[in-house]
Amino acid sequence: MNKHIRLMLQPALLIEHPSEATQQAGPYPDRWIKLLCIPLWAVFFRHIAEPARLADLLMSPQYYIDILFILLAAVFLWQLNLSIVRWADQRYSWAANTTRRLLVQGGLAYGITAALIVLLSLLYHGFMQLEPHGFNASYLFLSELPVNLLFVTIIHMIYTGLWMIRYHKQSVATLNREIERLEMQALDTKEAESEDAFKQTLLVNQGRGLVPLATAQIACIFTANEASFARTLEGKAFTVDGTLEQLEEQLSPREFFRISRQFIVQRGAIRRVEGESSGRLLLHLPPGNPATVTVSRRRAQLFRQWMEA
Repeated sequence: MNKHIRLMLQPALLIEHPSEATQQAGPYPDRWIKLLCIPLWAVFFRHIAEPARLADLLMSPQYYIDILFILLAAVFLWQLNLSIVRWADQRYSWAANTTRRLLVQGGLAYGITAALIVLLSLLYHGFMQLEPHGFNASYLFLSELPVNLLFVTIIHMIYTGLWMIRYHKQSVATLNREIERLEMQALDTKEAESEDAFKQTLLVNQGRGLVPLATAQIACIFTANEASFARTLEGKAFTVDGTLEQLEEQLSPREFFRISRQFIVQRGAIRRVEGESSGRLLLHLPPGNPATVTVSRRRAQLFRQWMEA
């Protein structure tokens, strides 16, 4: 692919369609991330500033209650923040509205999470402890709240990374589609220019003079008695200067095909194609032309490809 086209298109497309990946956003591939991160976080959070030995903790029912409570809280916080991420996905693109997205998403995430952590802490100390020790505001604001906000930060970093990966893939796909479109357009232009380079009219002999004959009116060109003839769709025959090799180079390969040493046929003149057991092909031309002409077995496959092009 054309490297220069890629370099020109990339910034233009990203600026023109900054939110395309956002508009096409679907579910995040986060199943295994959640299954791994949430239990690990629950265990990690339970053991913060825990002086007791693990063996003693495993013998305590309160330990399992704590793990279960933290696990449920972590699931709730994760889903809540995922909802915030999805809400922001519909409104702000990280690529086009980075600062606004950061402020809005961060403000909602930290503000709502902080309020919920306080409520969950009150709930835990009031109802989940087998031996209540009372609510410790200093521990909440100096330990539990910062650690949970770190958890929220990790959640949003994960989804920002997933968003960037998806945005990159969709941007590359968009670029590739645009490049393919431009390449096809360039190919069509090149083919059109190359078609213009071929003759659209041949000068054929008529009496003592020459008359122009449009190539679109030619059914076939053939040799007989060491002379070249052009026969029209109406069946009129004219001698034409040049050998078949020279004429083949002057005519469009899209419209004319040399089926044998003696014949060149025009695509529009072929009425029907029949196959022979020998591998050759029989071509039926318009009235006034030879009833059938034969495509040699050696050129039959190339002829089929040319007809289907």
